[in-house]
Amino acid sequence: MIVGGGMITHDQLLPAAYHLQRQGRVGEISVCAQRPRTVQRLAASPALSEAFPGHSFHPYPAEGDPDVPQPEMFRELIGRMAPGGIVMVAVPDQLHREVILCALQHGQHVCVVKPLVLKQCEAMEIAHEAYERGLVLGEEARYRKKDILYLEMPDGNHDVQTWKQAMPEFLKWSWGISK
Repeated sequence: MIVGGGMITHDQLLPAAYHLQRQGRVGEISVCAQRPRTVQRLAASPALSEAFPGHSFHPYPAEGDPDVPQPEMFRELIGRMAPGGIVMVAVPDQLHREVILCALQHGQHVCVVKPLVLKQCEAMEIAHEAYERGLVLGEEARYRKKDILYLEMPDGNHDVQTWKQAMPEFLKWSWGISK
């Protein structure tokens, strides 16, 4: 489940989830935002439809006034998840702690877009909670549009030969080096 439906979800998290789904590594995907309009826009994205034909997600909230916030919906949805799932957190920074703790307390692994939280004491609290429950807590570190590169290599593998093929494009993107 992805909690948050803004730019990071559109540009980074949902494409990554769809790619994993394409590879058979994840099943159904849910996206929860505060307002129906947010997930409706995300579901109707021409860029995502073109890049990932046939892929979709379960939008929450799916019904109701498109502009009326439903800020507690994520709690209900996380509470319904079977333990051991993954919650990806892409909400405004000041809401990270609340969503992360909810996910951990329901036995879910968490991946959060940086920053983890706003205060060190909150980071310690969350790290302790994850450790005590034996859950993975990860922080994604890159989210600016210019930091995102998708390089599809349909015949590629996780091996030296594939990296050799990808390296020129990677160097151009990351360091501005052309070979």
